[in-house]
Amino acid sequence: MLCIILVLLILVIVIESFIINKLIKMYKSVLKYSNYLEEL
Repeated sequence: MLCIILVLLILVIVIESFIINKLIKMYKSVLKYSNYLEEL
């Protein structure tokens, strides 16, 4: 039982970090794009 809980916790942490990484990349690309628009 404890083993299953540990595995679930690890899965959640991995998925969350993956999602956070994607969000950070999107945010950075949006920042780059807005900077590009300001320079026009």
